[in-house]
Amino acid sequence: MKLLFFCIFLFLLHPLPTTRYSLQKISQKINNYCLMSAPSQVTEKSSWQALVCGSSHLDPPLNAFLMRTGLIHIFVVSGTQLILLEQIFIFLKIPFPFRMVGLLFYAFCCNLQLPVTRAFLSLIFSHTNQTLGLAWRSDSLVFASGVGILALFPESGGSLSLYLSWLAALGLTFPHQTSFPKALLIYFLLLGPLWGFANLHPITILFNFILAPLIGFILFPLALSLLPFPGISPFFDVFLSLLRKWALLMDDSWVYTGGTPLPRWVLWFYLLGLHGVFHFYQLHSLRRVQHDE
Repeated sequence: MKLLFFCIFLFLLHPLPTTRYSLQKISQKINNYCLMSAPSQVTEKSSWQALVCGSSHLDPPLNAFLMRTGLIHIFVVSGTQLILLEQIFIFLKIPFPFRMVGLLFYAFCCNLQLPVTRAFLSLIFSHTNQTLGLAWRSDSLVFASGVGILALFPESGGSLSLYLSWLAALGLTFPHQTSFPKALLIYFLLLGPLWGFANLHPITILFNFILAPLIGFILFPLALSLLPFPGISPFFDVFLSLLRKWALLMDDSWVYTGGTPLPRWVLWFYLLGLHGVFHFYQLHSLRRVQHDE
């Protein structure tokens, strides 16, 4: 019930169109500055801009490889980069208020892309949950952050990137200790929404399990390190060249996209249904733990 009232409260606070327009203008300017900050020594400049600034202008061969392997959501800025950046701030022992300012600035650097902004709201709500002792579960926080984006940007209801980010974040809340079962779960959760849009071949599970951590935890920090240390750009270029060589090993026989995409309203009912399933599963798990104690 608290979550329901909170979501209603978010919609009541949604900004005026003029405010949203101002935010978008500011974010565009900061994003342009980010794009122009690409180190001149980097050969793979478009890849650096995609990783750090959220640019979608990748060269065709690399873009095709990322689409075939299902890694495009990791390479072009997503909520994963924001979460990793927060972990870097925590490692550096930066206080929470300054961490949030830095992460908000990074969201503006990415032109307030919906997956990044949703991840930022999720971090804010998670901290609020811990501070106020609201005892919300992780799936409830995912729901609240998604509703928050819809309240801030009502037109985002038609965004597939927001939808996929929301659904993947929900899948990650599944209470399992190892990462491969979660990767498998997310694959099956995304089958319907990605039907007709992306590669559905099961090999994408393996690519996401092996290459996604390398891109997220090695390539992204390396790309950020080029700002203060542009001299290490050859390491970045070598990593990208290895990805390109791997891309040559894949052809269309690895690709299966399905048929006609599902209507958007079906996808939203699907997402709400999954939230219901996760909600009752979590309640059942909690009651079973309490009964065992």
